[in-house]
Amino acid sequence: MVFPELSLTGYLPAAVAADPALSVALDDSRLRPLREECRSRSVTAVVGAPTVRGGEHHLSALVIDGQGAVGVYDKRNLFEHEHAVFTAGHGAHVLDLEGRRLALGICFDLSDEAQAAEAGTADAWLLGVLLSQGGYRSDADRAAEVARRHRVPVVLVNHAGSTGGWTAAGGSGSWWPGGGSVVAGPRAGVWLIDLDDPEVLRQVD
Repeated sequence: MVFPELSLTGYLPAAVAADPALSVALDDSRLRPLREECRSRSVTAVVGAPTVRGGEHHLSALVIDGQGAVGVYDKRNLFEHEHAVFTAGHGAHVLDLEGRRLALGICFDLSDEAQAAEAGTADAWLLGVLLSQGGYRSDADRAAEVARRHRVPVVLVNHAGSTGGWTAAGGSGSWWPGGGSVVAGPRAGVWLIDLDDPEVLRQVD
């Protein structure tokens, strides 16, 4: 399961800067319910959160696996005002799930051609994002271009509704190397994307 950018707090960089307690450590007791849920259901979840490690704050994707273990990917390409709050990440994180290699990214990472090329060596690129109604079309076009150029499915998981003063567009979905795409509507929901069948997008809640 993949969640949007900063899904635990909402997209609130200014609030994170003002209140360090909003950032979580990888062994944070507040993550226990998520870890127990993933363990009980044998599900891997990728959850957006501000994290703090070694005195540095990162805009991160927590990777909680089916055993309840916690890994992390830090956003490498911070967007505008995020630089004042977070330290950019440097490394990649690729999930190996049942023989599939799934690269992770967060929102503005989609703009980085070098990172897109790295993701092209995986079986899919999964990104938690915050795409506004005004910016959605250009980012969807970028996802389609990355999928075509690097021969990799690109999955964007977006907020729906308002967060941090932004009106998000919804429209989570996947873009495929052959030019196809399958996109959810603007409202909130849980959607199943089938990486083996580009025509399948099914709401499950």
